[in-house]
Amino acid sequence: MADETVSLREAKPTDAAALLALLTQLQTETNAIVYSNLANMTVEREAQNLAQIARSNTGIILVATYQGKLIGLATVMRIEGDANAGELGLAVLKDYWHNGIGSLLLDEALYWFVNFAQLDHLVLDVYKSNNRARRLYQHYGFVEVAECTIKDSDGHDQPAVSMEYQGIVIP
Repeated sequence: MADETVSLREAKPTDAAALLALLTQLQTETNAIVYSNLANMTVEREAQNLAQIARSNTGIILVATYQGKLIGLATVMRIEGDANAGELGLAVLKDYWHNGIGSLLLDEALYWFVNFAQLDHLVLDVYKSNNRARRLYQHYGFVEVAECTIKDSDGHDQPAVSMEYQGIVIP
């Protein structure tokens, strides 16, 4: 009988090839996923990146797996030029949307941020039109702090909102 549970764990260097494949697929499923250097990334370099991130306390990559396949990820990466702030990224393959996987990844990323990260602020940008994601982030304690624009994967500016984590909201 096949494993029917979704598992979350920290990405390891041995995940490099599968992670690159996941990122490539995610880019084909939505224009919200922008990884500028993906086409030039090698498995060896990605494995080195994953090893370096695993040793840090300013970044993490969590992966969701189902039946041995990577189906989603959450990232927290220190923002270049701001040693105290991290940026959250969250993505799940389209076939697995609306199953709570994004919530699981977000919850785990926030647990890491609160308990282990040497960061003071956690921020993200989300398309203004993505109401479902905005509600999810608000449910987990993110507050909209500014309107902005972000480039989509086609290079077009999209209206967006910047959000900052303020703490868990108890309903």
